[in-house]
Amino acid sequence: MKTLVLGLGNELLSDDAVGLLVAGEVEKVIGLPGVEVKTTQSAGFRLVELLMGYDKVIVVDAIISDRAPAGEVYWLELDDLVRPLRAVANHNIHLADALELGRKLNQPMPQEVRVLAIEVEDNLTLRESVGDVAMAAVPKAVKMILDELRAPQPKS
Repeated sequence: MKTLVLGLGNELLSDDAVGLLVAGEVEKVIGLPGVEVKTTQSAGFRLVELLMGYDKVIVVDAIISDRAPAGEVYWLELDDLVRPLRAVANHNIHLADALELGRKLNQPMPQEVRVLAIEVEDNLTLRESVGDVAMAAVPKAVKMILDELRAPQPKS
């Protein structure tokens, strides 16, 4: 099985960079065959290209919601993610929409997508550093990803 760990974020927007940091830490310690780690500050249609050719994708990203306090790390389903009300530019394409578009274009898209959300305090302030609360969540997020990658896979 070919698996991708994909860290999303923007390194210029404070806590939004936490997904990039987590992916970087996973890359330092991962030693499993068939697992690749990538980061991107791009979204939109670029996601289609990044997701192609993998059986499973683990996406790690910052989130601000009313689900949990800042610093919490948890798994989400694609349907749990809020889609933009209207896409005014290609960067607003939703992860689920990118998967669907890739499939409609007959591209090899992952059958399994896991989303690891890290609740953050601030993902809008122009600042090249992640806050203490988000930074403290990095080790837990890394462990959750490694546990997911090392879990026995169901036989098909």
